Amino acid sequence: VMELEEEAHAIHSIGKLHFEVEELKGTINAISWYPDGKLIAVGSDSSQAALVRTCPGEVLFEDTYSAVIESIEYSPDGERVAVAILDRDEGIVILDSLHGNVLKKYPRKEGKARCITWTQDS
Repeated sequence: VMELEEEAHAIHSIGKLHFEVEELKGTINAISWYPDGKLIAVGSDSSQAALVRTCPGEVLFEDTYSAVIESIEYSPDGERVAVAILDRDEGIVILDSLHGNVLKKYPRKEGKARCITWTQDS
């Protein structure tokens, strides 16, 4: 978990990888690597989710949701991204991993989605 300043550039360090993402604010709650390692999906407590090219840190897609992003996960084939949002109406959102288009929404009736994972055949 990394604290980010509201107006400052965020510098994320993951192993030997360093990149800047200006668009993200708040605390990064969730991160998922694309299967080939060239992209990551991140979610924050400022309700933002982003798909980012790891080098040079280019944001391909960014959107703000109604509540904190609890979990984010690429599908095993890398074609979709599941985003768990701490809001019952949005619940879990499935995105196209190339453009961030919403493919499907799964509102929750109760409880919270704290962690998402895909089965290998999904």
